[in-house]
Amino acid sequence: MKIVIKDEIRHFLRQASGPFISLYTDTYRSGPETRQNPVKLKNLLKEAEKQLADFDLDENAREKLLQPARKLVDDYDFWQHQDNGLALFLSRDEIRHYHLPYRVNPLVVVANEFHLKPLLPLYTRDDQYFLLALDQHRINLYEGNRYSIRKKPIPELPQSLAEALQYDDFEKLLNFHVAGPGGGGGHQHNAVYHGQGGEKDQRRDQLLRFFRTIDKALHDYLRDSKKPLILSGVEYYFPIYEEANSYPHLFEKGIQRAPESMTESELHAKAWAILEPHFREVQNRAAERYRELSLGNNGGGALKTADQFEDVVPAAFQGRVDPLFALRDHQQWGAFDETNLEVETDAGKRNDRKDLLDYAALRTLQHHGHVFLVSRENMPEESPVAAILRY
Repeated sequence: MKIVIKDEIRHFLRQASGPFISLYTDTYRSGPETRQNPVKLKNLLKEAEKQLADFDLDENAREKLLQPARKLVDDYDFWQHQDNGLALFLSRDEIRHYHLPYRVNPLVVVANEFHLKPLLPLYTRDDQYFLLALDQHRINLYEGNRYSIRKKPIPELPQSLAEALQYDDFEKLLNFHVAGPGGGGGHQHNAVYHGQGGEKDQRRDQLLRFFRTIDKALHDYLRDSKKPLILSGVEYYFPIYEEANSYPHLFEKGIQRAPESMTESELHAKAWAILEPHFREVQNRAAERYRELSLGNNGGGALKTADQFEDVVPAAFQGRVDPLFALRDHQQWGAFDETNLEVETDAGKRNDRKDLLDYAALRTLQHHGHVFLVSRENMPEESPVAAILRY
């Protein structure tokens, strides 16, 4: 699964000439139900064709827009590689698709910009992290979220502890075993060593120098990030890496198991089990801060929070929102005049109508704000949108 990154969202927002077609559907990964996948796409395209009738396009132009997706209906290879959901985007210039690791409600939007909110769980920063795998044979940095992890190529990153320390048998170099559990937890260490004390100190100094090399290699890549960095490796590494580390968001707990003994799926599952409570607490603290600040709105002066689209949308456009709470699977169709900063929440079937919740979320992300896509019970207001205002 490909994690959608900011550059791709920017690509969507830079598109100039509509109409743009956004299609979403749930899909089946295996079994006889997979035969329903092409049928679902065919039904979505019928709805897209109806919506295109509202645009000033002749029949040939409408068919040219839809044709790339129509070809996918009978593309056997395409349907062999599905996940839980599918997002498909069509414009005059290209067709793009994403296999989603979560289910989505069937949705067709034909408008003057792409509808991207169902994609945002792949990008919103409330569940993203880095994982540094301290494997003795290969050092890897991963970027992950609640759905998956993927390796990030860092050319300057040293590749092997064994090679870096110039020992033929790295296991012999360590010459210790770890007492205690091996699944996860804090960076406490309880290692049992063998051999001379001087050898142990020399080994630790060598590891410290090597970990400083890793930290230096990661510095440029991580320096503008606030995502937590979690370690995976034998427990003995953790306090030494903490000493070498300069990244301020190193997570206090790690995966106390050698990465080479796990698949990427297992690595992801263990990382998420440790980090999920942390991300939940971050969201809860943001909601509580919203509630506290909203009490100040009654005292006069500038608003500190907003829960009406007429206030939130212009603020998001101007980069004044951080964070934004948006009700998941909710659409609020309307129009927004970026010149006059005027919001219309009932735009009927106008060609310039858009999902105002989608618009506010994307503009918040553009300006480096956080977006929390939440269920109704986790919204800090009755409204489907709520924002803390930067100024």
